Amino acid sequence: MWTTKLVGGVLAALLVADQASALDMCFQSGSGLLFVAKSYKRPGPGKCRPLTGYEASTAVPHPATGTVCLNAFGTLLYVHWSALIDDGDGADYGVRTRLPYPSLTEGRSSWISTTSSGTSSGVANGVSAYRCEPAPMP
Repeated sequence: MWTTKLVGGVLAALLVADQASALDMCFQSGSGLLFVAKSYKRPGPGKCRPLTGYEASTAVPHPATGTVCLNAFGTLLYVHWSALIDDGDGADYGVRTRLPYPSLTEGRSSWISTTSSGTSSGVANGVSAYRCEPAPMP
């Protein structure tokens, strides 16, 4: 009985720590962009959390913000983020990603880029998210 309570307590502590522990998380877009979410915390099932960080695939980091949601079944993670990248054209990027949870691999992203010369968009399969150690800073 004592062992069962101890094991149950340890498992409960690990589950709480997984949800509450902040870490830097990298989200691929499939378009060559990489979003680094600073102090990322996984949302609980059926919940969402705000994201703040930067786009890290260019020579200069550009601020980015977004939202991450875990579906009610805890099987899909939805990520949406955007960044204004001042590369001379002032490109505004928006990315939506759907990732299987907890693997965070083989997801699907759609992105749109708007500049003064027009709009482009695309879809990418096989995208992933992973813990950034250390977070890439251009």
